[in-house]
Amino acid sequence: MPRLFVSSVALVGAALFCSSSSLAHEAKTVEVTTRSAKPKGENIFKGAEMYVNPYFQEELDSSIKTASGEVKKTLQSIRGLSSAYWLDVKSKVG
Repeated sequence: MPRLFVSSVALVGAALFCSSSSLAHEAKTVEVTTRSAKPKGENIFKGAEMYVNPYFQEELDSSIKTASGEVKKTLQSIRGLSSAYWLDVKSKVG
């Protein structure tokens, strides 16, 4: 039997969809195996300047203004994190 490799994020998303969907009664059980990816050579992103979404930073800034304590520290710490976008079809570019 072939094994399906999916991320934990995909599993959580699917679980949330099934639990809130009218299709929940049609869900089927599948065997899922996860594994850690092993690097195959040099990290092509090492030293690269990553994209930081300015819109997300603005959203965080408005929340930081009203936050306090640990929440404020956490929001400030993630403000400079880079963003990544999954492009699964060519029509999304452009």
